[in-house]
Amino acid sequence: MPAISVVVPVFNVEKQLESCLNSILSQTFQDFELILIDDGSTDRSGKICDRYGESCYKIHVIHQTNKGVSAARNKGLEIACGEYLMFADSDDTIYPEMFSTMISTAKAGGYDLVVCGMEHYGEQGHLLYQKLTDELELNQDDMMNSLFEMPDPLGGSVCNKLFLHRKIEKVRFNEAASMAEDRMYLFDAYLCLDSCKKIPNVFYKVLERKSSSTNVGTSLRIYEFFKSNYYVLQ
Repeated sequence: MPAISVVVPVFNVEKQLESCLNSILSQTFQDFELILIDDGSTDRSGKICDRYGESCYKIHVIHQTNKGVSAARNKGLEIACGEYLMFADSDDTIYPEMFSTMISTAKAGGYDLVVCGMEHYGEQGHLLYQKLTDELELNQDDMMNSLFEMPDPLGGSVCNKLFLHRKIEKVRFNEAASMAEDRMYLFDAYLCLDSCKKIPNVFYKVLERKSSSTNVGTSLRIYEFFKSNYYVLQ
């Protein structure tokens, strides 16, 4: 059993995919498995996944028809077997010390969840902003309440987090949601977790692409945000 399972959904990111995979494979902590779910890509992304999978025993590649990011992540969760669980988006990158620092923090404090800071970059490579750079220790009530705070002190993404897998092994993404699926997942996950450590290290680098599914019209984003709130309140 690897220490960490990393689940990465892949869809039409041939220009960014190799940078993402190289940043994961270059981690100073190497006891992990990397699960790539090619979600029906129509560019070279699927072939890139296969090439990396053939060259590294850590990598498992799954191909499926296009079903969306939530279904792709859920497919990866079906086979993930690590003690801890992480997610990454296939157009983002991470710093080399991310895995080692986060797992050592989790084990030293017995935390169910460890959260790091994030950087957001434009398509030309320029830094837009950093967030989540403070240090916090939270219990379950704090985690649940954080979802209603603006800005969310833990971030609305699953990608800057290390989860204790056995605590959330039955939690799945809502495949009916086209946006805000991370926030819905976190609500269900936090209900299963007892402790969290937010570290000030900025380890996760988000690429803000204009073509990304998160950069859609304002009206749709507002709609999906309130739909996720409705799910939480139900």
